[in-house]
Amino acid sequence: MAGTEPVTKAIPWPEERPVVPLWPDVAQDVYEMSRPKAYYLAQRGEFPCPVMRVGERWMVLTAELRKALGLAVTKEVEAS
Repeated sequence: MAGTEPVTKAIPWPEERPVVPLWPDVAQDVYEMSRPKAYYLAQRGEFPCPVMRVGERWMVLTAELRKALGLAVTKEVEAS
């Protein structure tokens, strides 16, 4: 995580993009971690947000990512 807070500026809404790839969308762009570290943590169940395996890829539910980062999960909640 490079000692910084996660980058949250471009995280999509679940309605627009329900899942995002663990690498690079989440691990590199949000948590600023290396690919090997991201997969290591995912395999051990220790990634900072819930991840799931879809075939050969690790994916993250956008709603779960937003929750883990303390962001609104729906546009209606943020608009309030």
